[in-house]
Amino acid sequence: MKKSVISILLALVMVFTVAITAFAAIADDNLVSPCYTYIGSTDTSFTVNTFSCAATGDICGRNGTIKVNIKLQLQKENDGVWSTVETWEKTFNGISGELEGSATISPFSNYRLKAVYTAYTSSDSETLVAYRYE
Repeated sequence: MKKSVISILLALVMVFTVAITAFAAIADDNLVSPCYTYIGSTDTSFTVNTFSCAATGDICGRNGTIKVNIKLQLQKENDGVWSTVETWEKTFNGISGELEGSATISPFSNYRLKAVYTAYTSSDSETLVAYRYE
């Protein structure tokens, strides 16, 4: 009887002391992304053709957002310095908005799009900046 009790106690101790292996989930893009309080999601696209480009910015705020702002800046590289050559901006009353812009460009220059998204509540705001390259 004494051996049975000791065997059962040892079996229980072994069961409860076995280490459980856990694995962290890996994101599809392997990047760490910040969590925003008022900005739910953004989407930025930038396409370049030979003599023209098209830009789109989209924002969706979280609950409590009363207005959003999108500012798209077409930037051109000159000797390693980026300067803004065209700007589109719009404020939307409500939780979401989308802004599109297009411009004529030089085929021999490098361009990028800078998108600045801002979500406003009645007492606070939050801003996210994204870049897209040709």
